Amino acid sequence: MLQEHLHTFDQAVHLAGLQTKPELSGLPARSELKAFSKSARAGVFDHLDSRWYELGELGPARLRFIRDHPMLCVARLPWIPRMRLAVSALLKGRRTKR
Repeated sequence: MLQEHLHTFDQAVHLAGLQTKPELSGLPARSELKAFSKSARAGVFDHLDSRWYELGELGPARLRFIRDHPMLCVARLPWIPRMRLAVSALLKGRRTKR
């Protein structure tokens, strides 16, 4: 499943590299919006969008990766938020013991 997601993503990146950016400089705001909307409706990614959504959710694979590689997903909080979290956990523990 992940390989299919990766392949579809790679195709989208390749296709994006082939696209030219619409020239919007010098246009009034309303014309910029029209030009952008026209380029967005061109539909060059439609077949990849539908393929991506057919492949399903990445959630289970993401959870499996995090559980298999927990050290890659560790965030270090600054000192004050860490202390607040520790105090909160202590107080919560005391409330549940009563």
